[in-house]
Amino acid sequence: MRPIALSLLLGLTMLDGVASAQEPAASGGKIAGTAIVVLTREFCTAEANTGNRTSGFEVFRLGRLLCPSAEQAVRNAFERVIRMETVPKPEDAGGHLILIPRFTDVEATHTIVKNRKMALLLDWSATEPGGRVLWVQTVEGTAVGKNGAHQSLAEAVAQDLVANSTEAMKKSQEIRHFIEDRLGK
Repeated sequence: MRPIALSLLLGLTMLDGVASAQEPAASGGKIAGTAIVVLTREFCTAEANTGNRTSGFEVFRLGRLLCPSAEQAVRNAFERVIRMETVPKPEDAGGHLILIPRFTDVEATHTIVKNRKMALLLDWSATEPGGRVLWVQTVEGTAVGKNGAHQSLAEAVAQDLVANSTEAMKKSQEIRHFIEDRLGK
């Protein structure tokens, strides 16, 4: 009888640890809070050049993909999202978390390579309404595509970036603590 009681107690302790490690979530596993995503004009029109004189240069118009991808990542992570083009003043932020993406770098193998690879880095920062930085994370999106598949390769990278950014936001302890404090938990 005693080993059964010990096993039951151990099982309940493990379940309690799992339950307390979960994030504040709303329906669909989203964080139960509001986030402001700041998508500036320069971010949404970002371009990057890759290559050299020998292999040739390519221009990636990444802003067209990054802007909607960043917004989608925040919408996948949070229950409510407000999109803005500039960082709000503290009195205009309404006590909400402010998320700011910034394009960092892109690398792509040349078009003559059979299985072309591309990687893109995006820096995320989360600040409180007063401007204090709570969280900074660099997220990578990668993809492999066929020779010359410039647009489809960039779209695959953007999809990977959305998934990785959403996951990073949901796992952030700093973001969870900020939301919990705002919700009074």
